[in-house]
Amino acid sequence: MIVIRLDRRLLYAVLGILVVVVALGIGILLGRGTSSSPATAVAVPQAPIAQPQQPGAAVPQQNPAAQPPDPNVPLVSVDEARQKLGQAGVVFVDARTDGEFKQGHIKGAINAPASDTAKMNTLPKDKELVIYCA
Repeated sequence: MIVIRLDRRLLYAVLGILVVVVALGIGILLGRGTSSSPATAVAVPQAPIAQPQQPGAAVPQQNPAAQPPDPNVPLVSVDEARQKLGQAGVVFVDARTDGEFKQGHIKGAINAPASDTAKMNTLPKDKELVIYCA
């Protein structure tokens, strides 16, 4: 019979290293997924949160299939919206939530969440409104 005596601290150190190696191995295996083919990343286009503080900055893209709820409300293209930035008599209205508005918005835009009818009713009626959301 062979008896091996280890110091308790050495045994704990060896067991600790073994646990870390096993955990890393499991993490690596799980990271690879169950498929034998390499993982493919797919980019989903998202409308950027526009902050046109200088000329040529991004304005959110318009969905061409989107229809306004009222046929009397015209849709404007991105280029038309860019031309309206900074014009007197034109107000940009961000229809997203307060939290989303705080993350980024068009400079000078008013935040009026679509769900807040009281705030929507306070929008100026004598100016052209460009309403957007991301």
